[in-house]
Amino acid sequence: MDPDMAYDQTKNDAKERYIRFTTNGVVDFDKKFSRTFKYNASINYGMQIGYQQTYYDADVTAESYAITNGTNEVSYLPSSYLSRMWVEGNPLNTAVKVSNQFYFLTGKVNHSILTGLDWLMDANYGDGKTFTRPPRNTNGSAYRTRAFSDIPAMHQLGGYVQDHLSTDLGTNKLNIIAGLRYDLVQPFDSSYDLQSISSRINAAFRMENGLTIFN
Repeated sequence: MDPDMAYDQTKNDAKERYIRFTTNGVVDFDKKFSRTFKYNASINYGMQIGYQQTYYDADVTAESYAITNGTNEVSYLPSSYLSRMWVEGNPLNTAVKVSNQFYFLTGKVNHSILTGLDWLMDANYGDGKTFTRPPRNTNGSAYRTRAFSDIPAMHQLGGYVQDHLSTDLGTNKLNIIAGLRYDLVQPFDSSYDLQSISSRINAAFRMENGLTIFN
């Protein structure tokens, strides 16, 4: 292309399409340890195609394609060149949540137990960025050809249990909510050890005159 026509050589184009599926429901088992079971699941799959074209001139910059840390011998980009880059992404996002609720009585204390699991997965199975010549490095970050599918999918798994206790104290009423949650990142990869345990407890004391004290 004629360098004098560089202002006509910049192009940007992008197209995206998505397929989404969502389902949820409630099942009443009416069993001792499973009164109400709820579920929610969703899948989102995308098809992304992008194209970028830019003409560069006047500067000379290094051209590096290394994907690991270290010192590498690299070549230099021409002072003037046309960069054409294609971007292909196929993101997949999945979310599943289930919960189970049941009740029982210990003495004068009512227990409402809620348990649940949730799983999130984020991945991209696209070919990533490919180009004839990479865009010019202007901020210290070089462009490299690497498929998005080379990056492992992110999995997050969580589970929780909660007890809502309620009882009458004379003409007053006491409510306590105590819960425990466990989260694990990348549960299917033994090289990761990212996990956490969190807890919470709340109490409310309602007196006969309607005044409620929270903690």
